[in-house]
Amino acid sequence: MSIAPSPIILDSESDSDEIEESVRVLWKRNMRLHHVEICPSEPLGKAFEKIGQLYDLPADQVELSYKDEPIARTDTLLTLGFNVVRDNFYAKEIDSDSAEVTSSILKPGNSKILVKCLVKNGKTPLQYYLNPVAPLHPLFAQVAADLNVPETKVKIKFDGENLNGRQTPKSLDLEGGECLEVYT
Repeated sequence: MSIAPSPIILDSESDSDEIEESVRVLWKRNMRLHHVEICPSEPLGKAFEKIGQLYDLPADQVELSYKDEPIARTDTLLTLGFNVVRDNFYAKEIDSDSAEVTSSILKPGNSKILVKCLVKNGKTPLQYYLNPVAPLHPLFAQVAADLNVPETKVKIKFDGENLNGRQTPKSLDLEGGECLEVYT
């Protein structure tokens, strides 16, 4: 009489079972390749911090991009559809022009749309002016700065769906006047 072996069941619900992946990050200035270990569902803030440490920069002065689009510290490998075998992130120091993009969402403009961000337990909504075709990354950065919290702690939702820094107002069919929900 033989006894069949018991199957091994992996609990996919547990974050502690998630395996870290090694992602490649290419620093544009000197074309040096770096590796960052990160779990697929973990926010990429860790990558910003590691690259900042390597180049003696604060994490908020590091810009990471994927497929020629800036990414947010709240993005994950899963939300980006990042493939660790074939894909790379590119990193550079934020220049003054990039810093102006973030501050420009505070000012109205001809082609910009107004969105309101309702903060849980907040008294008044925060208002921002967004370029309809520009990524939402500056919104995440500005909300974090306005709330004095790390960008990795900011979650923004529209119609119950989590947003990421690569999406644009146009891709979300925002026309202006919409309310976004902010969670920290």
